[in-house]
Amino acid sequence: MPHKRIFFYLILCFCCPNYLSAQKVTIDSIYFVGNRKTRTSTIYRELTLHQGDSLTQEDLSKALELNRLRLMNMSLFTRVTMNLKNWSANNHANLEIQVYETWYIWPIPIFEIADRNFSVWWNEHNHSFSRANYGLRTTYRNLTGRRDPLQFVAQAGYTPRYSLSYSLPALNQTQTLGMNISTNYAFNREISVLTKGNKLEFFRDNQQKIVKSWGLELGFSYRPKLLSLQSLSITYGDVQVADTVARYNPDYFLNGATRQQYFSLNYSIGFDNRDNRPYPHSGISSYVTISKNGLLRKDDVNNLFIRAGFSKYFPIGKRFTWETIFRGRTNLMSAKQPYNFSRALGYGSDVVRGYQYYVVDGKDFGILKNALHYKLFDKEIPLTQLIPMASFRTLPIQVYTAVGGDVGRVNDPFQTAANPFANQWLYGTGVALNFVLYYNLVYQIEYNWNHKGESALFLNFKGVF
Repeated sequence: MPHKRIFFYLILCFCCPNYLSAQKVTIDSIYFVGNRKTRTSTIYRELTLHQGDSLTQEDLSKALELNRLRLMNMSLFTRVTMNLKNWSANNHANLEIQVYETWYIWPIPIFEIADRNFSVWWNEHNHSFSRANYGLRTTYRNLTGRRDPLQFVAQAGYTPRYSLSYSLPALNQTQTLGMNISTNYAFNREISVLTKGNKLEFFRDNQQKIVKSWGLELGFSYRPKLLSLQSLSITYGDVQVADTVARYNPDYFLNGATRQQYFSLNYSIGFDNRDNRPYPHSGISSYVTISKNGLLRKDDVNNLFIRAGFSKYFPIGKRFTWETIFRGRTNLMSAKQPYNFSRALGYGSDVVRGYQYYVVDGKDFGILKNALHYKLFDKEIPLTQLIPMASFRTLPIQVYTAVGGDVGRVNDPFQTAANPFANQWLYGTGVALNFVLYYNLVYQIEYNWNHKGESALFLNFKGVF
C-alpha cells in the first residue's frame, strides 16, 4: 500500500505540478543540533515555527528561511541550517536545526579612533595616533546560555574608560521580561567645547583631566511577541569639567557651571521584522523613545526628548533592494539647553551623505535616507585548511554596490553665525561599495557629494562580535 501511495503522488506530480506545492506539510517535532552552550528554550523562543504546524510546501520553504535568519540575528551563531528529516508519505516530517556556535568569550583588543568618523580623523587631525583609544573589551556573549552578555571594558589612550555591563533578556519562564545593569567611568584631557563654522573646536590641557564622567543605569524590558520590544530604564549621570572649559564656553553646562548631575527616565517601544539586521534586504523597523532628563528639582538638566525612527526595505527581484530610512528628534522644552545636549546631525549614524566633515547642533532634527542596493557577489569561501574551528571553517562574503541620496534639517532657535547649516535643508548623494562578512560585519567605501559641491571618499565599519 505505501508503494502504491508514493506511485500515485509521482503521477500527480507529473500530471499536476501544482498539486504537491498545495499539499500541507506537518512538522511533527523540532530538535536542535550543535547548541552546546545555548539553551534549547532560548533558541526555540526566536522561532515562528512550532511543533504541529501545517504549511504548504511553498509557505514552509519561506518559513524555514525566515527562521534561519531570525536565529542568525541572535548573533550567537556563525551558521544555521534547517533540515527536514524523516519525511513520510502522508507529508509529515521532523525539523532538524543545526547551529554552529560562535565563540562566546571575546577578548577583543580595542584600537579605535576617537573622532566622529575615519575621514575626520585622517584629514582634519592628521591621522594622529594620540587621538586613538586602545585597550581590551572582554565580552562573554552567552554567560548562562540564555543570550545574556557580560562585558568589561578597560580602555586607555585618548579617552580612558572603564565599564561593566550585564544583560539578562529572560527573567521569567515565558522569556518576556528582561533586565540590564551597567556602570561606566571615563575622563579626558581634551574635549570639543563649542561648534564654529559647523566644525567642532577642541580644548586640551595636558596637566589635568578637564572632563570626568560617571554613570549608572538599571533597565527592564518587556517582549511579549517576537518582533516587538518595550524597555524602561533609569540612569544617573555625573559630569564635571575644568574651570577653563566653562570660561571657554559658558553654555557648555549653561551659566558657566562646571558640574552636571541628573537622573533620567527613558521609555522605548520598537518593532523589527528585518530579515538580516546588519544588512537588511526586506522588512520594517520602527521605534519611539521618550527621554526625560532631570527628574528631581535639584538636577542640573531639564529637558524632554522624543526620538523616533522608521526604516523600510523593499526587495526588487533577486539582486536589488531599495531602502528608506527616517530618523528624527524633538525637544519639548523651549528653554535653551546645555551645549552637550544640543547635538543633532553629524554624530553617530545621524549623518547626511556628504556632510561627514560637519556637525549641525540644534533643538530638533530630521533626516531621510534613500538608497538602491545591488548584490554583486554572494559566496561561501571554505577556510578548512586555515581555521580548524567548525564555526569558522566557512567565510560567507557578500559584496554590494549602492547609490543613494539624503535630505536633512536641524531646527535651532538659538542659531548664531557659527552654525550656518542650521535652519536650512541639507542635501547629499553618493555611491558605495559594501562588503558583508559572516552576515554581521559590514565594511563600506563610499564617495559622496553635498549641496556645496564638495565631494570626498569615506570609510565606514559596523559589526557585532
